[in-house]
Amino acid sequence: MIRGLLFKFIFYLGTVFVCLIFLPALILPKKVTLVSGKILAHLIIFLLRFILGVKVNISGIENYNNYKKGEEVAMFNLGSTVIVLIGEIKKSQWCDNINVGQKILIRDDILKIN
Repeated sequence: MIRGLLFKFIFYLGTVFVCLIFLPALILPKKVTLVSGKILAHLIIFLLRFILGVKVNISGIENYNNYKKGEEVAMFNLGSTVIVLIGEIKKSQWCDNINVGQKILIRDDILKIN
């Protein structure tokens, strides 16, 4: 609990400090502004490692310069449970392609209402 409070205190204090120091940088070239983001990222990694004891592993950075503009570099998959609550709907039926335990994607139909 004390480490968590210490983390939050230093995190917020550091964030305010970096924002105030680099506020004038918003009118300067983009590279100068990006330095503030890098400093903030290093602060967060430091706090995670040394105050909270979290192991931080950053991978894939070696391929950073190989990406082309607009190319997909990562994908975030969020798994979720779908619960469908349906009252009495006349002329509705479950789609034939849905089975128990099957993955349902965003584009998949699950119920047809006529």
